Amino acid sequence: SSSSSPEPLKTLAGNDIYAAEEVIKKSRFIGYASHCTNWDDAQVILQSVRKDHPKARHVCFGFVSSAGVSSGGGSEGGGEEGGGGAGTERCSDDGEPTGTAGVPILGAIK
Repeated sequence: SSSSSPEPLKTLAGNDIYAAEEVIKKSRFIGYASHCTNWDDAQVILQSVRKDHPKARHVCFGFVSSAGVSSGGGSEGGGEEGGGGAGTERCSDDGEPTGTAGVPILGAIK
């Protein structure tokens, strides 16, 4: 019998940016993943994605600081404001229905 095992987890390191793309029902989804040591680094990546894809309707994201994870929840919606120190989690649905993009992304990277 043939069974497929899940892909092994990958650790993001260095300055590489990993990308994957999928088209579902004529909608194009592009995912990026990169190691960021702080929220400022993550914002640079987000700005780059917005610049590279000016027609994108939504730029959803999840962010967990490399310094650790707090026990509190992530910020939803306008999660781009604020610091980003140790234990910070952030995510945004960027106009998608609440909880359908940012929170699942955050869960996948935690």
